[in-house]
Amino acid sequence: MISVIITYFNKGMLLLNAIKSVTVQDEFCEIIVVDDCSTNTDAIKTIEQVRRMEGITVIKTDLNKGAAFAKNTGILNASYDIIVLLDADDTLPKNSLKKIKDLFLSDDRIDMIFGDYILYNVDTQQKKRIHCKRITKNNLVDPYKLSRNWIMLGTSPFRKKLWFNIGGFNNLLPRTDDIDFQKRAMLLNANIQYEPTVLYIWNKYPDGNNSNIKESDYIYSFFSTLEFEIKYSSPRRFLSMLIKINIIFIKRIVNFFKPQTFLD
Repeated sequence: MISVIITYFNKGMLLLNAIKSVTVQDEFCEIIVVDDCSTNTDAIKTIEQVRRMEGITVIKTDLNKGAAFAKNTGILNASYDIIVLLDADDTLPKNSLKKIKDLFLSDDRIDMIFGDYILYNVDTQQKKRIHCKRITKNNLVDPYKLSRNWIMLGTSPFRKKLWFNIGGFNNLLPRTDDIDFQKRAMLLNANIQYEPTVLYIWNKYPDGNNSNIKESDYIYSFFSTLEFEIKYSSPRRFLSMLIKINIIFIKRIVNFFKPQTFLD
């Protein structure tokens, strides 16, 4: 019924916490770990340990190709219709999978669901619940509200058929592939339902995938889903985004032509 896909790259023993948060769930699920060609010793040892665990499928990519490619690889190998994605350094709260399954089973028209989540800052050890009801209308995601306050995460479970309809995660977006995926889902008028409980725990590390988004990723993400921005962003926000992107371009041009100094 549910395939949980954990993407992994050089996260050491953190992977074991992610797996444990899935195995202690009351709901049966398939677990697929996709190792995006980890290179450090701790990561390789951890993957070998996971390979010996019963009931877990480990897939290793030939080259490091990024999170989007790892997600697509896991989904292609998934046996079930409901897909739950999990980063190796994040976890699921208790009963999360049961809530996800029950909501999908309650209405076969639902394509994707999202809920509240706990944002845990590992450095400060502070926890904060992010309430996502504010981006809804009639219990569905409201793209107009979301475009002004992007708090929805890539860890939003979806049906495999939606992934096929979208064409998968964009391999050219190593850090914003989840946002791109959700925007494309909304452009397809996908039924994206809100579940008013905590479905996910985002353990935020300084070197996490969503902690240091490059300017080039931001620019490409904006233009790759320009249709979404035109359709749902307010004119003021759209203009401010264009100004920000122009500033980035100008800074890059200035840096390119700036005289370089070299130390002896």
